[in-house]
Amino acid sequence: MLLPNSLFEVSASSFKRKHITEFLRRVGSIICLLLLDSMAIAGAAFLAVVLLNDLPRWNELLSLLPVEIIFSILVMSGLHLYDRLPYRQAYILAALGFSIPWLGAFLIGNHYHILKDVDRILLLGWLISLFLGVTGRRLYDTFTHNWHIYRTAGAATIFVGDTAAAADLESTFPKILPNLRVIGRISPTAKRRDPSAIGEIDDLPVLFDRYQVRCLILAASALTSGLYQTVMQYCDYADIQLLVLHPPLSTRKSLGVFSHRVGNTPILEVRQSWNYTLQFIGKRIVDFVGAGVGLLVLSPFLLIIALAIRFDSQGGVFFRQQRLGRSGKPFLVWKFRTMEVNAEQRLKDLEQLNESQGGVLFKIKADPRVTRIGKFLRRTSLDELPQLFNVLQGHMSLVGPRPLQLRDCNLAIESNRDDFIKRLTSMPGMTGLWQVSGRSEVAFEDMLRLDLRYIDRWSLFLDLQIIWRTIQVLLTRKGAY
Repeated sequence: MLLPNSLFEVSASSFKRKHITEFLRRVGSIICLLLLDSMAIAGAAFLAVVLLNDLPRWNELLSLLPVEIIFSILVMSGLHLYDRLPYRQAYILAALGFSIPWLGAFLIGNHYHILKDVDRILLLGWLISLFLGVTGRRLYDTFTHNWHIYRTAGAATIFVGDTAAAADLESTFPKILPNLRVIGRISPTAKRRDPSAIGEIDDLPVLFDRYQVRCLILAASALTSGLYQTVMQYCDYADIQLLVLHPPLSTRKSLGVFSHRVGNTPILEVRQSWNYTLQFIGKRIVDFVGAGVGLLVLSPFLLIIALAIRFDSQGGVFFRQQRLGRSGKPFLVWKFRTMEVNAEQRLKDLEQLNESQGGVLFKIKADPRVTRIGKFLRRTSLDELPQLFNVLQGHMSLVGPRPLQLRDCNLAIESNRDDFIKRLTSMPGMTGLWQVSGRSEVAFEDMLRLDLRYIDRWSLFLDLQIIWRTIQVLLTRKGAY
């Protein structure tokens, strides 16, 4: 492909300026991050000494600080925490990068007797460095992100794609790229003229110059090898930012896209990200600690509930039922018994009374099988507390999609097979977005939508938010029956 002379002449100097400016910007960003990280570690050590009123120890700590700072920088470099935004916005990894050097200082100081009786200083210094380091990085990332938006505000943008992709762009554009200004659409094919397009691929050099274009968005649906090479070369020579909208890769937060080469062939690999792995480990720690502490603290209360159930009606205290867990593996879920002992046998006779929207779930507000104490336990969701045992067994989590009865699962697979199978990729939980969004009042389709949103957007912080909202919902008893 031959590029127009005018484009080549204009781009020669801009190409040089682009790379020099980009190089200086990257070097400056890395230097700022190095200074922030170094000051966080050194400042944390000094504050720890001051707060513990042990200033004579400061001279001893100075001998280890340079090693600690260098080691921290090396660890963070290995974790790609000096990369561009948004790749370095893994603050759990940043916390790990700040933690390892303090652990190393503790082990080295005690093993070689370099430092004595400084355990309190190292512990407090570690906690302070976590706060200063992560907060400093977050503020810096926020500043640079806002500066980028300000610097590119109103940038003229051309979209390459068909009419369907353009409609999709219009619906998502204000959310994902609010600082750009789309001036028109280019038809991805030159076979016939598209009246709604401002031009074709071969018109790009002229349009770049006419509208002073600074960004080009390419729809993934228009991607072909020849088209991509053409667009990429035009953008490279004219110093135009190239974005690909909706690339055919997973958008789940648990997966990361990594590029590498096999020989001279570039390859994109989609795999579980380090940030997700560390957060998942944190989730399981919260699960086991939360379930263990919960059972210990609530044990007297659980005994009172068990006695109330035993004296209220005939039958056992607990109810166990097979449910589907992660990857469709069945397990027995534990609950306090809230129904008569023959409730399962009476289910078919009550199907015509099902009040659940869509009929996939089985819900009746005035279910005749529920016992007197069972009504109270269901309204307050106290019947779910024995599932803390399921959490300790590893079958469930504190937060996740609720495990459904086999009857509901069979109907769900018939009506929403693909979405329900995706739902089974997550570990079931005692509470979730469904529970804090209406519980029994939510239709099955809405429940499924909420569960899939949780899976796609999951983070440890989202779990903590849901736990807090669950407490609020339980206090109001809204949507439970």
